[in-house]
Amino acid sequence: MAINFLNTVGNTTFAGNVTLDGDGKLLKFTPTSYDDVELGIDSNGFVIYNTTDARYDLKINGDGNATFAGTVYIPS
Repeated sequence: MAINFLNTVGNTTFAGNVTLDGDGKLLKFTPTSYDDVELGIDSNGFVIYNTTDARYDLKINGDGNATFAGTVYIPS
């Protein structure tokens, strides 16, 4: 088993998979100046879930349909 350590600037590289504690399905981010979010796969499909505002910012269901919390802009 290879063990990775952070280098002096806070970066690391993994050669294989990264396994998370808990349910292993969601990455949770808690930035200091933005809403807390979860990124992952749950029973709703692929999601970006805004835990601060309790809403899906982006949800892609298993059937390929997508739900967005805001306006979708398509440049011409």
